[in-house]
Amino acid sequence: KNLDNINGTDLTEFTQVGDVITYNIEVCNTGNLTLFNIVVTDPLTGMTENISQLQPGDCQSFSTSYTVMQDDLNQGFVLNTVHAEGEDTDGNTVEDSDEETVTGGGDPGLSIEKTIFSINDDPDQNTYNQVGDIITYTIVVTNTGNVTLTNIIVTDPLTNFNQAIGVLAPGDSQTFFTSYTVQPVNLFEERCFVLNEANAEATDSQGNTISESDTEIVECGEIISTVVEMEGSQKGFVIYPNPTSGQITLEFVHQPQKQYIWVELYGRLGEIIMSKQLTIQDRYVFDLSGNQPGLYFLRIYNGDRYETKRVIIN
Repeated sequence: KNLDNINGTDLTEFTQVGDVITYNIEVCNTGNLTLFNIVVTDPLTGMTENISQLQPGDCQSFSTSYTVMQDDLNQGFVLNTVHAEGEDTDGNTVEDSDEETVTGGGDPGLSIEKTIFSINDDPDQNTYNQVGDIITYTIVVTNTGNVTLTNIIVTDPLTNFNQAIGVLAPGDSQTFFTSYTVQPVNLFEERCFVLNEANAEATDSQGNTISESDTEIVECGEIISTVVEMEGSQKGFVIYPNPTSGQITLEFVHQPQKQYIWVELYGRLGEIIMSKQLTIQDRYVFDLSGNQPGLYFLRIYNGDRYETKRVIIN
């Protein structure tokens, strides 16, 4: 048994569901006795053929076809076995089998697209104006390949979104919605935008991990609310040790009023080195050892107030 053609061409591997693999089967009497009542079967293609008699040295050929299914692409090959069984002149059973493996061209693919759906439930608004504005995003995850993807994890760290998709067939998509509430950090002139990245990671049919990401930027419009620097007794945190050789501890003197704070570390020229949203607790420890020695600025946002302290890394 051997591969004759795929879709009537000289291709040697299949690439999509519906490809037709055609096999050539040749049954030969290789002995010196006549064979009778030979039954030729190919379970995969459903073929059954009968040869009433086959003289020594004679052969008979058959053609049979199989249509590729999704499971074949996921597996990466089609293994097909043909069996022939007959009787010799003494009534003894004579049989033989042969198999042919045709490989598949699996091409896994994954895409993720993140776009603005609305701001404050208005789909026509594309900029924000104040703290508390709600930006809603759509995240569309699509299997762009030809093999089934499993264990897909979709994340959006900014909005704390984390969603699993068990299985995604080729061509299928799944859509999610997630929202972000504008923070004081998004109203500074040098940072008057929201930069948001969504990520998708999946496992293909061969156990390999593939991943994709997409970024969406929403800019501010005319600012309505402002962010005010804390003064005097309003100041609410200390950092130590300072100077530091790597780690610093941030400890609150006054408990923040909001459930979340926003922490940013700036370089001497104003470049942002670290930016993260944190839930409220008494203290935090940050590892800054990966940064060059020098002067830095740690800024804490809480509601519409912020406070900045110098940090020296030795």
